[in-house]
Amino acid sequence: MAVRHRSGASWSVDARWRHATWPVIQPDAVVLAYDRLPLDTLYVSFEDQPVPGYYVPLINADEPYDGLFVKVTEDDSHVVGAMIEGYLVGAHSRWPSWLNVAAVAGISDDALAAFGLAPMTPGLDREDAVAAFLAEIRAIWTSFAG
Repeated sequence: MAVRHRSGASWSVDARWRHATWPVIQPDAVVLAYDRLPLDTLYVSFEDQPVPGYYVPLINADEPYDGLFVKVTEDDSHVVGAMIEGYLVGAHSRWPSWLNVAAVAGISDDALAAFGLAPMTPGLDREDAVAAFLAEIRAIWTSFAG
């Protein structure tokens, strides 16, 4: 499968990852980390310890790449994480509820305000925010994996 990046670049992605299974995830074990520079990236690890693997872009054939990746184990057996490039710059416009995990990733309300964004939905706790976030990523992954 060829992937087209919004910059116009393209590359090939092996489809072996489509056979990877989505694990049962405990929201309290999920680790989120945010890296502002250079790509405004949110990293999601489904376990408290990083697992070696590679990232697969999830794209829509009708649209350029949009910055969502899943991390698959090196043996192509399990999905172990995700990565979102352009998390504050653009992902929120497509998936507004994803901002509910910003505080979990250590992003301050002031940092959100600098982008003109509001903090997490009031009254939503960490576990509920992470569970909803993972359910949305899983639904997108499922639509691509078939």
